[in-house]
Amino acid sequence: MRAEALRVAIVGAGPGGLCLAQGLKKRGIRFDVFERDHAANGRTQGYRIRIDHTGQKALAACLPKASYALFQHTCATPAAGVNVLDAQLRDVSGRWVSAWRKTPSDADDADRCAHRQTMREVLMHGIEPNVQFGKALSHYEEGPDGVTLYFTDGSTRAADALIGADGIHSVVRRQRLPGHDPVDTGSICIYGKARPEQLVGAFGTEALHGKTSIVFADGMSVIMDAMSFDPSAFESSESSVRFTRVDDYFYWALMGTRAAFGLAGDESLSLGREDINTLVGQSAASWASPLRAVFECSDAGSMAIASVHQAASITSWEPNRVTLLGDAVHAMSPAGGLGANTALQDASVLAECLADACSDEASVLTGISRYEVAMRSYGANALAASESSARALFDVGGGA
Repeated sequence: MRAEALRVAIVGAGPGGLCLAQGLKKRGIRFDVFERDHAANGRTQGYRIRIDHTGQKALAACLPKASYALFQHTCATPAAGVNVLDAQLRDVSGRWVSAWRKTPSDADDADRCAHRQTMREVLMHGIEPNVQFGKALSHYEEGPDGVTLYFTDGSTRAADALIGADGIHSVVRRQRLPGHDPVDTGSICIYGKARPEQLVGAFGTEALHGKTSIVFADGMSVIMDAMSFDPSAFESSESSVRFTRVDDYFYWALMGTRAAFGLAGDESLSLGREDINTLVGQSAASWASPLRAVFECSDAGSMAIASVHQAASITSWEPNRVTLLGDAVHAMSPAGGLGANTALQDASVLAECLADACSDEASVLTGISRYEVAMRSYGANALAASESSARALFDVGGGA
């Protein structure tokens, strides 16, 4: 099948799904993206996202050069290193684990921190007509010549291949691989942010601004980053590019076991924002004052909470016209910062495999099979590294 004759349906407009869409467009493969959210800014998703060398390489392979330059320009100013501290701000560098990189090998290898909504806008640029919001998948049917998608609004769509990029609650996975949902790890992650001006005068917080800070406490850890942006990045000379202006902010993500937070079962899922604010304050009550100040200066309205899920493994299956990428197939803890980067790698590899299959006059099935073989290998490594990072972050008692 020629590339221009192939039609791919992507369910999910997260980083992985949109990166795949860009990679397919770059290779002349037709596509449609269907997203259940009603708008691109429909929900809070954690603010900062760290894109490592693997993720950057995938983005560069899939995006047009101008769009990749926009991605780089809209990222925050890189931090000048990492603080590894305990809750009293004492150095505990010995708790560093191999899944985290401390120093890049060169400037081009440095991690970049993007604002999630801005990154979504970059990934949407140039493919807006092919992305439909408010389209929740109900189920699909596979036939000998293609796949038919059925949506909850009663509409249908035919495609030659279906890619499930719809996250940990993937509808595609539940039909494609029943019984392989990611498991609840018993941990939660609370996200929040403070305005830099709110921290002015808060004693000691200036020490947290220059570097990324990883702070360990019993059963939980917090990651903090000052997110400072170049204002000109949101004023593109291209009239077709419109980014939502993002002011500087101080980002934090507090992760830990439910037991460490004093929570039982799914209690965290029913907490309102004021309840989350109270929970954070109680959890950090004995921490050093600069850390408490960050939380106290954070707007409760900015806080969000999520349960941490992780795939038990990446199972093997017979390839067909339906495959998965990102959290839909290898959900992992945010502890290692590998989930989004592995999803971007999935997108790049899958786009290349589909293009190669077309150029070799091979079948769509061959391209998907090649992708799945590669994904199982690097995906398993990422899962293992993520598990190692989670154990290090939640280690009660402070072992190395």
